[in-house]
Amino acid sequence: MAATTRYTMFLVWAACLSLAGVAAAESWPATPQDLDAFFDSIFADSIKSAHAPGAVVAVVHGGEVLFSKGYGTAKLGEDIPVDPDTTLFRVASISKLFAATAVMQLVERGKLNLHTDVNFYLKDFQLPYTYPDPVTLDNLMTHTGGFDDRFLGGAAPTHETMIPLGAYLAQRMPPRVMPPGVVMSYSNHGMALAGHIVEAVTGMPFAQYVDGNIFTPLGMEHSYFDLVPDTNTPLATGYNYYLGKYHEAKYDYPLTPPASTLACTAHDMSRFMIAHLQNGRYGNTYILDEDTMRLMHIRHFAHHPDMVDGRAYAFSEHLRNGHRTLEHTGLIWGFASLLLLIPDANTGLFVSSTTNGRGVYGAVSGRFVNRYFPAPPKRDADLRPAPSQPLEGSAQRIKEVAGYYRHNRYCRTTFFKFGVLIPRFVSEIHVKPGPEEGTIVFGKGAPLIEAEPYCFYSVNGKADARRLSKSPRAVFGRDEKEAFKYLATGSSAYDPIRWYESRQALTVAAAVSLFILLAGLVAWPLAVWIRRHRGRPSPQGNPAAAAWIGRAVCGLHVGFAAGLGIFVLTVDINSFGYGAPPVLVALLVLPLLAAGLTLALITLCVAAWAQSYWNLPARLFYTAITVANVAFLLVLNYVNMLGFNFG
Repeated sequence: MAATTRYTMFLVWAACLSLAGVAAAESWPATPQDLDAFFDSIFADSIKSAHAPGAVVAVVHGGEVLFSKGYGTAKLGEDIPVDPDTTLFRVASISKLFAATAVMQLVERGKLNLHTDVNFYLKDFQLPYTYPDPVTLDNLMTHTGGFDDRFLGGAAPTHETMIPLGAYLAQRMPPRVMPPGVVMSYSNHGMALAGHIVEAVTGMPFAQYVDGNIFTPLGMEHSYFDLVPDTNTPLATGYNYYLGKYHEAKYDYPLTPPASTLACTAHDMSRFMIAHLQNGRYGNTYILDEDTMRLMHIRHFAHHPDMVDGRAYAFSEHLRNGHRTLEHTGLIWGFASLLLLIPDANTGLFVSSTTNGRGVYGAVSGRFVNRYFPAPPKRDADLRPAPSQPLEGSAQRIKEVAGYYRHNRYCRTTFFKFGVLIPRFVSEIHVKPGPEEGTIVFGKGAPLIEAEPYCFYSVNGKADARRLSKSPRAVFGRDEKEAFKYLATGSSAYDPIRWYESRQALTVAAAVSLFILLAGLVAWPLAVWIRRHRGRPSPQGNPAAAAWIGRAVCGLHVGFAAGLGIFVLTVDINSFGYGAPPVLVALLVLPLLAAGLTLALITLCVAAWAQSYWNLPARLFYTAITVANVAFLLVLNYVNMLGFNFG
């Protein structure tokens, strides 16, 4: 009841801000002619800068399609204009909105309960009871199920090699790594599981259910969850742009269809947006009752009651220029899409492009909202007073929360954990005490002030005029049993990690180790040449064995690093979806061989000091190689690349 009250208060607050935004949007609703000129100017720049050969946009308002238009070509090198009525785009994760709508239909019919253990509905497999609380449909549709992430082996190269959704999830469902309902961690497999539950209770494939219960009632005649394209299919070709060239994205088949496989036109997506904006109604057809649709759209999870970012069922919830929006993006190789609803303005926007980045929909949505729904003037009521002095116990709490945090969406159990080393894939935050008592900073960012225990706010103004943002910027939380800690910033949550697990520590350790190992690989042939040039005898016995093992370890590690670099630059990224590429499997043998030589390397290093092999600089160098070998192996083991960790 308390949570419901907090959410209701939030919605009232958001509605008040939205009314202010509506008052400021005097130019809305725009005319189709105005929208045409507006979008022409945006797409002229955005599709070029984002390297998108083709794009499409649609705007709905008041139950009608106000504007739709295609830009560019559906395929490079061919004169195939993008048509919003017929050109198909792969909208990837926007599929999840259809999965959630299907679940809500079955809730409405009494076949599903949002708060029942999902194992009650599963017939072929069960989720393990890793934590005391079970996973529910409410958790799945708010991305709070607590699952690990998984990418490897999540797609099939052809339609014939696909396996049924239930069989795939039974084999490949990621483990539970967080207690349910505590933090948000986006999960393709969680939403795919919700779609499989639709299959389990209806006895029909997910694609068939959606076709009969959503597509057909809405007249979505060009929408598919089971598309098998041929030469006559009006599907736009997706492209990934890198190294200065366009690379055609291969059409593959994700094994999590409810979460990722929808292909549709802008015209069809407009009908779906209208139904959601009209509380389930399109024309005289209802896909959901009004109360059920409202239930789907209200906030069901947030990391803090006052945070503006939260989760409805499947939709992410944001505040843009005073308007509460419901949104979902979709990214798949060669396509990027956005669906954005502004319920208080009865308006929706859909954008899709044939590119591998967010550049097009980011530019279009931002400028669209700013142009037609400008931000209302800032008022004192939008801020809260800053505390006059630090809260009692603030110093201890800040000491407690200081440290490193990693975004909780990453692969913990497969070799894809190496993504934690790449900022683009997995973000990190370094929390430090701020310049003033009662404040913290993120890295080199601006100070945040603690206004409530463990809740920190951005500061506006200076000295006595300081005011705080109304929504907390950072919340440090824990579950009720205080066994699970996290940092939340908006809809993102971060796990605390130790300093030596930070990206900086791992990359420095790996780089220094590789430098020493490379130096060892280069130095030994040089040492052999010098020894022969000076006529010195070759080492025998243990010193010779130590030298050969040292060279082998250096060669194995340097060969692995060089091979991995070439592999990353040349591999077809799609191939990871089908399983571990054979070249990678072969490369992973090299550090295992080095690990097998480690005990001998350490033993001979100890002997080198005990029996005075070589001179002092040589012994120090050999010790450095031994330490570098161990350090590099530890880094590889941490990112699951020591062995064949394919899940």
